Formats: sequence, structure tokens, C-alpha cells
Amino acid sequence: MRLCYIIFNKAIYILLLFDIFYVIIVELKNVVKRFGRVRALNGVDLEVGKGITGLIGPNGAGKTTTIGIILGLIRRDSGYVSVYGLDPWSEGERVRARIGFLDENPVFPSSMTGRRFLEYAARIYGVGMSSVDRVLDMVGLRGSADRPVSTYSAGMVQRLGLAHALLGEKEFIILDEPTANLDPIARIRVLELVRRLRKEEDLSFLVSTHVLLELERVCEEVAVMYRGRVIGQVHVDDIYRNLEFGYYILEFAGPLEAREVYRVIEDSDATIDGRIIQIRYGDWLRIRDDVLHYILENGISLVSLRPKYTAIEEYYRRLVGEMIEV
Repeated sequence: MRLCYIIFNKAIYILLLFDIFYVIIVELKNVVKRFGRVRALNGVDLEVGKGITGLIGPNGAGKTTTIGIILGLIRRDSGYVSVYGLDPWSEGERVRARIGFLDENPVFPSSMTGRRFLEYAARIYGVGMSSVDRVLDMVGLRGSADRPVSTYSAGMVQRLGLAHALLGEKEFIILDEPTANLDPIARIRVLELVRRLRKEEDLSFLVSTHVLLELERVCEEVAVMYRGRVIGQVHVDDIYRNLEFGYYILEFAGPLEAREVYRVIEDSDATIDGRIIQIRYGDWLRIRDDVLHYILENGISLVSLRPKYTAIEEYYRRLVGEMIEV
């Protein structure tokens, strides 16, 4: 009897610890939104906790409407919505004081410097000027802050947009297609920045994208939207445990660059054919960070980076396939 009592108490203790450390930032329950005769959201249920969560789905699935409701910019017709325990529609200013947003194509005055724009935004938001230098450091733009935005690369513009989203005491950032129109190296740098901000600044992110490969690089959890509903939400590690994988493909500008990188990874289960390196998925996960660091440090031209089969793509395909069959 005493043993059962001890086991019961330990189970309660573990559940309490989980409840303490698992923080729900965003919660939607049976959310419905119509635009005229179009039912954009058809009973959305979604939970977003601390970490990096991906939101995926085809065009018209309801991702943009969901983001608008979370930000308090669109009013739901029915259902429950909570962001940090607040209603984003009736308490929008308090919600937006804690969350930032980066649009797919951020646009800034081209004649302004990055710093000048952020200072201008900080004054509008009532944020201290010290926040400007802080966010410039966070996104790695301090050295370019006094250059006109017109001289920025696409990747730098995206980082300036992220700095803008971080102004103030933000805890949660929503990214809408954060790597759209970026080349492969710029994509890697932006995604690495998101991972670093998660780790070093304890920030949480909701990433909406149609490039599913990107989510495997940064996300801890993924939610799939289809026809106005969330049809699946799962931790990425659970996908890995339940699906079979093949190989990862690294494509370089030429065979000499491919051979240079191959020498770094030749102890792994990898093969090379011209400018293409193929490596088993498990080995790639183990050495990925070191290989990408080597590529960036040595200025090697990486044309594309893709798996033959991606976990999230397979998960998405199966879910959507089941919905189509129904």
C-alpha cells in the first residue's frame, strides 16, 4: 500500500512539473471566421508553446487568417483565442507588446539607414533607444546599421525586419515565409539566426511557410492546416521516430567544391557523383552543423540543400492525402 502511495505521489509530481514548465503561449479552440460566403477558418484548434513551431499548409488553408487573429488584427466570428492569457481582439495592444511579426516581404525606406529606421520605429512604439542597439546586435547588423537600406542584400533586409519585430521586450515572434526569395546561403543564415535567438534569448517563434524543408532545420513542433482547419499537430522528433528516411542531397556549383566538402565527410555513409554529394540522413543530422560551418567559412558555393525524402513533407503528404480520400 505504501509503495502504491509513493508511486502515485511521484506521478503527480511529474505531472505538476510538466504543467509548470510547459507554457502555452497561443491557444485557439474551435475558431471560425467567415469573409462573406467564404468560410476561411472552419473550427481551428491550435496550441503553440515555448520553442519553434511551424505552421504549414497550401495556399488558402487559413494560415494568414489565423496569424491575423493571433495578432488581434482580424476578429473571429466564434471560438476561443488566447495569447499569453489575453484576448488579442479586445486586448490587442497588450498582446502586441509581447509579440512581434515579420512579414514575407518587409519594405523599408531605401534612403534611411537601418539604425535610423529602427530609431524612428522605437519612438512610435514608445521604446527606449537602448533597444535599437540591442536588437541590431541580436540580428548581427550592428556593423551595417549606418548604411542606407538600399545597399542591403535581401538577407540583410530580412534581418532588419526581424530586428524591427524584436523592438521592445518581445517574447514571441511570428514569421511569415521568413526566407522567401533568398538564396540557399542567405536562407541558412536566417534560419541559424532563428535557432540562435531561440537558444540564447529564450525567444519563441511561430513560422508559417510552404518550404517544408526549412521547418526540419529549425522547428520543434509542426501544425498542418488544410481547408480552414488544423488537421494534425506533432513534435518533429515523433515524426522521425515513425517514418523511414533515405538520403540528404548537397549540390554544389562544381565538382571541385563537391570534392572539397566530401573530404570533410568521407568517413560518413556518403557518396559523390560530380557536383552532388549524397549522405544518409542519420549521418547528416550528426555532422550537419560542422559541414555548414565549413561551407560558410570557406566561401563554397552551395546551390541546393535537400533531402530525397523529408520527414515533414512525408507527414504532410500523408495527412493531406487522407483528407482528400475522405
